[in-house]
Amino acid sequence: MIKEFVSGLGIVTAAFIVAVGLSACSSDDATADNSSAVTKKGVGDAVNFTVVTAGGSTTRAFSTLDNYWTMNDLMAVREGSTVYQYKAASSSTSSGSRVQIVPNTDNAYFWSPEVTSRTFSAWYPYSSTPPSSVAGVTDQRSDNLGRSENWGTMTNTQYNNLDLLYAPDVAVSYKQPVDLVFYHQMCRIVVTVNSTGTKGSKPVTSVTFGKNNIAAGGTLTPGYTGAEGSTASWSITQNTSVQMRLVNIIAVDNPTTIRQYTYECIVPPQSLAASEVLFQITTTASDNTTTTTEYKPGDVYQDAPDFRAGYQYNFMLTLSRAGLISISTVSVNNWATENVNGLTATVPDAGY
Repeated sequence: MIKEFVSGLGIVTAAFIVAVGLSACSSDDATADNSSAVTKKGVGDAVNFTVVTAGGSTTRAFSTLDNYWTMNDLMAVREGSTVYQYKAASSSTSSGSRVQIVPNTDNAYFWSPEVTSRTFSAWYPYSSTPPSSVAGVTDQRSDNLGRSENWGTMTNTQYNNLDLLYAPDVAVSYKQPVDLVFYHQMCRIVVTVNSTGTKGSKPVTSVTFGKNNIAAGGTLTPGYTGAEGSTASWSITQNTSVQMRLVNIIAVDNPTTIRQYTYECIVPPQSLAASEVLFQITTTASDNTTTTTEYKPGDVYQDAPDFRAGYQYNFMLTLSRAGLISISTVSVNNWATENVNGLTATVPDAGY
């Protein structure tokens, strides 16, 4: 199915490819327009940039890195048709803190008295031209927890880069600091499965998001994704499934009776029909027999779910020894909330 999705008021890497559709000159060239006439070192004072995500929320996809920029993170800063590569000068010192960015090459933006007004935008991860399409990743698994049955090739850095961030235009006057505010263009799905039963009986070995009804990528016009506006838009084709990433295992009460398995993935904003498969949960018994149980959004919502950009959707499910799935909780939260188990998150009033 093909759907158009416009993110609203509520809520990519070797494997991830940011394609482009907007023209831009090489990062080695200065533009011809007056607004960025001064771009070479030694001329005027350097433009001072800081970066932050809207509402002081997360800058990363991977759970253990939420809310922090890391030193040398690369991003693109644009003025007119000029795009230069900048990097984080330091790592965040606290959750959601602002970080200064500096040029990563000999090219940089400088002030000139003749140019009194400038407009800048930015995006992460770095690409030489503005993002206009995303070729998503359908296998987001990794072996970071050392579990052979969840083997995957995606590194944490590659997974972080799925988290496309965009800072819309900000206009500044002469020598005014530039504060670039980034917005998540994707959404994150988190499911925690409580697997009950005796030791060795049907541990959860994989979770797949959807069943040939999910868009892992698409084309977009980046922009705001939150209370400040609804200018970001996506065009997607929902015809695939996404293998989710195992991020946590917790023994509950008694490790021989109940275990929690938390999986997550990052996808463009999209909607599903209530009759479609939401999750495929695969378990493996002690004799290596596998069983896959399907779970549909109609079992969770009264209406079909609407996954919006910039938001995390938490599902808490219970899988019985008999293979039956029941819903414990479903919640939606601002991506900034570090609550991978989905137990206490609430729906924010206006997003971020």
